[in-house]
Amino acid sequence: MEPMSPLHFLRQGLRSAASKWQRLSDADKQALKRTVILVALLISATSLTAQQARQNLWTWNSWSKEIAAGAGADLLARGPWIAQSWRQSFGGRLAISMSLSLVYEYVVEPLNHETNAARWEDVVQRATGTLLTEGVVRLLTRHK
Repeated sequence: MEPMSPLHFLRQGLRSAASKWQRLSDADKQALKRTVILVALLISATSLTAQQARQNLWTWNSWSKEIAAGAGADLLARGPWIAQSWRQSFGGRLAISMSLSLVYEYVVEPLNHETNAARWEDVVQRATGTLLTEGVVRLLTRHK
């Protein structure tokens, strides 16, 4: 018996993905497309700002990191690992994001001996990132 080539496994995976895509409902396809677009935008923005920071064109300063952290927390609060009742309501997602922010600010940073530990401004900036992400998602999902 001849060993299988990597190309064979790639074709098999693509066929499997195509058949799964055909079985999705239109609403699920739209939700998946919006999620992919949102993640791609977030990754693009992060990589662009990281590249600019390396070139010292724009400093990757504290406020931009905190806003990105808030956006990331909001996206994490939308994942399937969160109970459906929490992830489907704005208040639930906001509570999860803010809880993560407070735990990081008051538990993790002091353990790392951060000199600027427990700064309220960081929590507010993460809340801004969370609210901006909520607004972008609301705009993307408004046209169902």
